[in-house]
Amino acid sequence: MEHPDGVRVTDMEEPLGESRMKIGYVAKKLSDEGKVQKHDNIYYPRIKRDKKFRK
Repeated sequence: MEHPDGVRVTDMEEPLGESRMKIGYVAKKLSDEGKVQKHDNIYYPRIKRDKKFRK
């Protein structure tokens, strides 16, 4: 994992070459879909678990 401590939207602007507004929109959508989680304005990837271990 490249950013185990999470990443802020503002930290993604320069590397991605996109506006904060666009990144924020995409990050919100990913959060709503359960693909990332947000805590204190920091986004973290959701860890996929093996299906056989899910309850």
